[in-house]
Amino acid sequence: MKIQKYADIRDQLQTGDKLLCAGVNLVSRRIEAITDSPYSHIAGVWVTHGRVMEFEAISQGATLRPLSLMAHEGYKYISVHRIGAAFTPQFNGDKYVTAMLDLLGKEYGYSTINKIWWKERLKIPAVMVDDPGITSVICSQYQSLGDQAAGIDPSDKPAQLTYPSDFMEGRCKYYGEVFRFKF
Repeated sequence: MKIQKYADIRDQLQTGDKLLCAGVNLVSRRIEAITDSPYSHIAGVWVTHGRVMEFEAISQGATLRPLSLMAHEGYKYISVHRIGAAFTPQFNGDKYVTAMLDLLGKEYGYSTINKIWWKERLKIPAVMVDDPGITSVICSQYQSLGDQAAGIDPSDKPAQLTYPSDFMEGRCKYYGEVFRFKF
């Protein structure tokens, strides 16, 4: 798929779109290797009052910021995945945004990343006990929780065990790639 400029696709973005990011640093490459995918990070789009915002979980925790700030992250490209037409009626964008806003400020889930890393390395089945109440999130968990609140469940795994690749076309029945871009 052709990689376009952000300025050319900005106005086509929709609330609920997933931004699957192809990283370049060592941590990104490790995540991509573990998950057998070209993506190491995921964020979600919220279009409001002419602004394109992104919900993402980064080292500062669950955040909301203008998507244009992602330009400084140095991704090879960002792939936009959108909910397919057949599933659009069951996706409630207002509930997605409300859930994402409710989770803002949660700490980044470093302990979850460590658990996933070691379970994958040691080939231990990916089963984790859900904690009562969410105290921290990782990027894919943040998106999965928003989608569940909106009426769809992109993965058959618990939210804290989803990977960015679980949202990509071919691995998720709900989402299909619509375009790729760079800043």
